[in-house]
Amino acid sequence: GYTCQKKDRPNGALLTCKTKESVPDLTIQSKSGGYLLSFYRTGKDKAKTSTTEIAELMNKLNNDAMAARWYQDKDGDLMMECFSPGPYNKVAFSNLIQTFNDDWKRLIKENDAKLNEFFNI
Repeated sequence: GYTCQKKDRPNGALLTCKTKESVPDLTIQSKSGGYLLSFYRTGKDKAKTSTTEIAELMNKLNNDAMAARWYQDKDGDLMMECFSPGPYNKVAFSNLIQTFNDDWKRLIKENDAKLNEFFNI
């Protein structure tokens, strides 16, 4: 499970959630009438210069993901996000987080060497 801390911000609360499991810590924020789950890992120097390889890797991750979308942000960091539309529903939200975590575990295992080449996994 996760332990979350709430931070109030002008554009809505942000939950920073930590876990001891083999899945990423994440942030949860209210957005566009739903909730955005986000996770990131910092990019290595190589991530900022290998645009074609990064694009190919992101395409592969997005093709193989069930819930998550993967991309490289403007700072060269790895982002993994998913969106839950509508009001909070405990069962639906729990299922989304489980699928998000399953994406992480499966895709990290399948792409570990390539991800570690570019990002601090």
